[in-house]
Amino acid sequence: MTQSPSAHISRKAIFSEHVLCNASQEAPSPMCIHIAGGNIESVTPMSTKEFASLADKDDIDTLNLSSYLLTPTFTNAHTHLAMSAFRGLQTNAFGGNVVEDLYYQIESKLTAEDVKAFARFAAYEAILAGTGMVWDHYYFGASMAEGLAEAGLPAVIAPTLQDIHGPGVTTWEEQLQTTLELNSHEWQTRGIWSAYGPHATDTVSEALWVKVMQGAESLKLPIHVHVSQSPEEYERLMEKQGCSPIKFLCNIGVTALPITKLLVHGLYASAEDLDQLKNRNVVLGYCPYSQVQFGFPAPADLWANQGLGVALGTDCGASNDSMDVQQELRLAAGGYAFGVTRSEHVEHFYQSASTNGAREIDEFRKAKRELHLQTMDKESLLSAVWDTPGHMHPSVRVGRLGAGYLANIAIWEQNHPALWPVGDVRRTLTMNQTAPALAGLILRGEQRGRIGDFQRSIMQETGFRESYIEAEARRSAFIGSLFS
Repeated sequence: MTQSPSAHISRKAIFSEHVLCNASQEAPSPMCIHIAGGNIESVTPMSTKEFASLADKDDIDTLNLSSYLLTPTFTNAHTHLAMSAFRGLQTNAFGGNVVEDLYYQIESKLTAEDVKAFARFAAYEAILAGTGMVWDHYYFGASMAEGLAEAGLPAVIAPTLQDIHGPGVTTWEEQLQTTLELNSHEWQTRGIWSAYGPHATDTVSEALWVKVMQGAESLKLPIHVHVSQSPEEYERLMEKQGCSPIKFLCNIGVTALPITKLLVHGLYASAEDLDQLKNRNVVLGYCPYSQVQFGFPAPADLWANQGLGVALGTDCGASNDSMDVQQELRLAAGGYAFGVTRSEHVEHFYQSASTNGAREIDEFRKAKRELHLQTMDKESLLSAVWDTPGHMHPSVRVGRLGAGYLANIAIWEQNHPALWPVGDVRRTLTMNQTAPALAGLILRGEQRGRIGDFQRSIMQETGFRESYIEAEARRSAFIGSLFS
């Protein structure tokens, strides 16, 4: 867990009349957030008058944000930040296995310096959208960690491990060592935590899986892996192991480990597969916009109906073209409705134009909506970017404003058109396009940018400009080498 504050750690008190601490809180209320170092020490109900008295104390810095809405920052539970540099390389005409047929070819030419520069610049995009932590899974883990630490974005880094096929087959031993090195107090003081990152069930040998399981259990580190993400992966496991990717993980003991397992995508997960994941400390990673571009979003409502944890991620900028995890909430909230449009009921009405056909569509719509709202309501959706991913790592807690949590706080301008009128805050944060209303950010107890002038100050008064210059120069050279 996070370290307890000592006497020499700087202390702060931040007050607002509008504080929403977690996804289950129905409405904001006046509270004071006490911060010691990079962690929240306590959150207590408090009036404006009571807060004013704290300003007289010499050992604490006070900040009155009375008119602003304060919430936890968002967590992006699955991303590849460095791949934002690949935007535009994937065309709409590409319909194959994009990971193996396109990304592998590009990634085989990346250098550690490229990854650091691309990740560092992409981190600013995440910060500007209100993201306070990312779970990143990529090659050159040490360079990734350095880039994000320099940008000031907290992260759980899973250096990619693969030894059967893929760009990482020659560097898996180095990345395994990097996983261990990132699991240190020195990196944690810079906002970086470690996880094991086997790439997928068809790119990692059983021998390497054994190393991953032994290390994860010994160090109590999470496992972050792509599972059942393509028909090719499913076919390979069925041919080689005689079972599905998820069944394979169960058979070799991965799902029984007493640590968090973040299984991402799950496009080819059957009812039997999902049933085997119950009560196994498994979280399923859902990346709706990325999957929409490939024509097959995962049935996350079925996951939730099975009682499984769901966490939202953006996947990579190359396919999603956005690193704004809050926008994933909007699609997760309403994407199920496209199933109504493509149902047999609509096809029947289209052909018959009958009154009964119209009524059948409406009844089917109501039933689908009711089922969806049972497990994917506003509280559950916010939990997918706050509470659920915020509890996946044993050494750090995010996603709530509470004692023992990392002091990651989003500051929202309530009268901004993107939020106004706020009304139901949880629905607003789920369904609106909120990034323009972000007035400030506190990450690990430190203010980022100027409150009320957040976006401009981040882009002009930090390392943003220098990061852009390097990333753009490297991208131009990199893209040139691909097509030379």
